[in-house]
Amino acid sequence: MVMRLSDNGGVPVSKQARKAAGLTKPKALSKPAPPRNPVVSLGSGMAGRGYTPTQNGRNFTYTPPKPAAPKPAPAPSPAPSYSGGSLATSATGTVAQPVPVPEPPPAPEPPKPPSDEDWWKSDDAFIAEQGSLKNNLDRALANLTQQRSSYDTDLISTLKNLGWTWGGGSPSGIEGFEQGSWDPNNMLGAYGQGVYNLNNDFAARGLLDSSFFNDATNNFNTDMNNQFSGLVSNRNQFLNARTSDEETANSTYQNALKQAKAESLARRAAQFGVL
Repeated sequence: MVMRLSDNGGVPVSKQARKAAGLTKPKALSKPAPPRNPVVSLGSGMAGRGYTPTQNGRNFTYTPPKPAAPKPAPAPSPAPSYSGGSLATSATGTVAQPVPVPEPPPAPEPPKPPSDEDWWKSDDAFIAEQGSLKNNLDRALANLTQQRSSYDTDLISTLKNLGWTWGGGSPSGIEGFEQGSWDPNNMLGAYGQGVYNLNNDFAARGLLDSSFFNDATNNFNTDMNNQFSGLVSNRNQFLNARTSDEETANSTYQNALKQAKAESLARRAAQFGVL
């Protein structure tokens, strides 16, 4: 018989006595089982879906597969970098040639202003003003020409009446009249009539060979020559005055034209920004 110390003071008690007295030794506490994945009884058909079968007597339990850890999201591709040479990307590992940046188109050049002469030819206002000024000048010059012509026509008539000849008959114009002379045989002219009357007067008195006749003849010729010289002088004064009038008309035209051109160039400056 096996004897053990009792729990009540060390008196030996047999195993049977302890059992009868209810003094059995308490069982040692078992360690807790480690946690397991939940077991689901789903039947044998789940084995093909990744479940792990576990037999428990006649039954099978199936443990579902552990969920796969989520794949990390791919890191974003870095932006391409450009350092002036080739362009590389970390996503593809390829090297791309840089695309040249197109230069902006050049700004259109401002319209080139026309030259002075070309502008005046195209400026309607200047063309009209120039035409008006030219018409005024032409009228003034034509009037002066008409005055000269009228004067010379009157002078030719006066010289004919005085008996002046151009040396070959009646003149067709004023040119060369100063190289002419008095015609004593022209009875239609004052000179011829004067010579005829003078001769008859002194002949009737028998004084043709006298000094009186010579003095009378010289005085008559001087008087006629003075008339001719007066006519020439008057004509020269008239022509000089008309020449001055012509110069004034031309100067007036040129000054007005210069002003019109300046006003035209001012219009070009307003349009193109240049004088």
